[in-house]
Amino acid sequence: EAARRARVGRLVHVSTADVFGPDHNARINEKSVVKPAHAYERLKLAEEEWLLENAADLEPVILRPARVFGEGEDWITPRLMAAMVRGRVWLPGGGRAKQTFVAAEDVGRACLAASDRGRPGHRYLVGGFDSTWRDFLVSAARAVGFAADIASVPYDIAFLRALGVETMTPEGAVVWPGTYAVDVIAKPRYYDDSYSRRELTWSPSVGSLEQDIPAMTPWLNRLPEVASALAQAPLQTGATSPPGR
Repeated sequence: EAARRARVGRLVHVSTADVFGPDHNARINEKSVVKPAHAYERLKLAEEEWLLENAADLEPVILRPARVFGEGEDWITPRLMAAMVRGRVWLPGGGRAKQTFVAAEDVGRACLAASDRGRPGHRYLVGGFDSTWRDFLVSAARAVGFAADIASVPYDIAFLRALGVETMTPEGAVVWPGTYAVDVIAKPRYYDDSYSRRELTWSPSVGSLEQDIPAMTPWLNRLPEVASALAQAPLQTGATSPPGR
């Protein structure tokens, strides 16, 4: 209603590519089957459907970005970095599953393209480049001067542990890692966004982790547990090990 009162001509809604779910073994495009498995994925899909059904007069355009990374991301990156500076990081599958990442600033650029050239009622994937969580953590750790010690835990064990965490965590408290986080890290989620690039005449400006990590470094250094670890162990030349190791 606020958008209608403001006479918004086109509404661009940022959803997530996670609505396709974690159980795909090939590159996903706009025609792939939507199979949400977690509550968050189902909620985001429901938001899309509600908007298309109830706000057609606002010419809604839906964007489904891949794994967004960058300054301010407050779910996975801070927790992985905190684990890294404390010692060994255990990742399901070693964090080697292929992922499509997209820089936050590129999502913003895609929103502008969609507001200008998106087709009302259409949904577009927004991708950037393929990498892995393991590579992301290694690059981020190097940027703040620590050596990432990453170990692999079998997916089944990680998932069962996450189920236990969800069961035992008090209502309203933060769950980490939950089953959704385990699936995000452990299962391949990679996308073909060639359709959106053609339709929106858009392409990402960030094509690798190495290109964007330097800009993220000041923010990474300010993360509470990283800042604390750096204060205890001032950087020397090259990477250091976490305190006590």
